[in-house]
Amino acid sequence: MSEREWTVMELAEAGGVSDSRIRQLLMEGRLSGRKRAGAWFIPDDIAQAWLTERREKAAQKPELEEV
Repeated sequence: MSEREWTVMELAEAGGVSDSRIRQLLMEGRLSGRKRAGAWFIPDDIAQAWLTERREKAAQKPELEEV
């Protein structure tokens, strides 16, 4: 049984970013993945850690006050 892998599009949708942003992170080495047949695949543990980090950062941002 193989570990689940995320496609660029799946991770982009889950993280609320563009697919080009995910590819940029992969190419910069800020996100780990494998390229097979020209497409990137991100291991589940890496994807989950990245999503958790995004949620934590979003929770720490102060809310803008409405005037």
